[in-house]
Amino acid sequence: MKTTLDRSRRQTDFSRIWTYITLAGTCAGLLILSANIFNPYSYWLDELFSINASSREWKELYRLIMDDVHPPIYQILLKFWIIAFGADEVATRLLSWTFSAATLYLAFKATKKHGELFATCVLLIIASNGYFAFYGNEVRSYSMLMFCSTLILFTTPTEKSRSISNIFLLSCLLASWVHYFGLLIAAATLLYCLIFMAEGAQARIKVMSTGLAMIIWPLHHITNGSVIGKSGGDFWIESGGFIDTMRFASSAVIPKDLPYSGFIFICLMLCLFFGLLYISAQKNSNHMPSTKLGIQAFAVWAGLILIVGLIDRHTPMSTGRNFIVTVPFFAVSVASVVKGISTTHLRGSMALMVFLTVCCAFLLTKSFEEVFRKSQSAEDWRGATQVALENSSGRDFYVVEWGGGITDHYVRKFSSDEQVVNIYKVGKTKIIRPAVIMFARLPKKTVDSFLIDMNDVNALRIFPKENSKDGGRVGVYTVN
Repeated sequence: MKTTLDRSRRQTDFSRIWTYITLAGTCAGLLILSANIFNPYSYWLDELFSINASSREWKELYRLIMDDVHPPIYQILLKFWIIAFGADEVATRLLSWTFSAATLYLAFKATKKHGELFATCVLLIIASNGYFAFYGNEVRSYSMLMFCSTLILFTTPTEKSRSISNIFLLSCLLASWVHYFGLLIAAATLLYCLIFMAEGAQARIKVMSTGLAMIIWPLHHITNGSVIGKSGGDFWIESGGFIDTMRFASSAVIPKDLPYSGFIFICLMLCLFFGLLYISAQKNSNHMPSTKLGIQAFAVWAGLILIVGLIDRHTPMSTGRNFIVTVPFFAVSVASVVKGISTTHLRGSMALMVFLTVCCAFLLTKSFEEVFRKSQSAEDWRGATQVALENSSGRDFYVVEWGGGITDHYVRKFSSDEQVVNIYKVGKTKIIRPAVIMFARLPKKTVDSFLIDMNDVNALRIFPKENSKDGGRVGVYTVN
């Protein structure tokens, strides 16, 4: 009896300490997410596309979306956000910050019914994930995508049912219109639901109808847009098949600069697989809803990687950031194993929790480094535009246009409406002296030609300086 009481007391004491640690880690993740949100550092290329598109009239926004490779919902939401709060860096990044914070809140609300240990594990893993803070500070759809995948995960039925939740079906539809990886995670979850959870014709019809509704936009995009022209490897994304898919998938849970990250990721997946098998075979844990949720999360996570790997063999679509959809699925898989083991092996679960705490502390430091590095922008479009405009008095102003009017935002922001901007075409445009030339993100094949052009007219680079750490990805020359 005494041994049992001592064991129970030790478990209670450790659980209390663990709760304090995980709450501290979660708060640290929120602080990292918020550290630079009120710092108006420069947008970079992809953010400028988002801002440029959502600042246009509806007809032009539609044209730009059709020429892009993403579904429309984020850009439409961003347009309304800009109308309400403006297009400056702080206001627009707050939209993504809101989705990251909402992801944590949603995870907390959905997991607390599974117990304190499970809930705190999930919160700590999500909050310490590098993508959580990084994309919570960026004007792109990835933070919203993570929120949608979290909503899908926690509204998916975990028991066979004749009644499939409308919120679950709507969350699948929403995710599919935010990003094409949202479409894939929704499709993988619907397939799992159709095979294992939907019972009766009505439930199956609802699931299949949602799947059909999800492909309406992709069909329209393929038929009327330019997305099909960027498939088959005719795009900047490069993936050599399943090995590259695994490498990209690993970067969503393991820092990509960590040595042997791919090998660690495969070992991690195997450990989770066997861990879930083990707890599902134990009397104390196999009946728990958290175990069923963990098995479901792992199955969808692994299924998504398999689907993407098959697609990558035909047309590369993987990048590390796309796998942000898997972060909540990974978190739930880990939390399920930790909780399951805690029911039979207290010491084993304590060791697991200590190891998890150390790993998450390391991930929090990496997350802070990435967010800080992000704010020290290597693509200072804002600074370059300001310097160019300051030196444009009495000079012709040239911009080496990246495409789609990307430079327009800062030129409009820092200049009068009368500012004339000339498009500079590398190797073709004849410069009228005196002049100021702004360049940004030159394609590799044009860098040498551009430098020859600048050398021929004795141009002086005034931004950034020659020893700048950004390597001159965005800069300004003057010609007298």
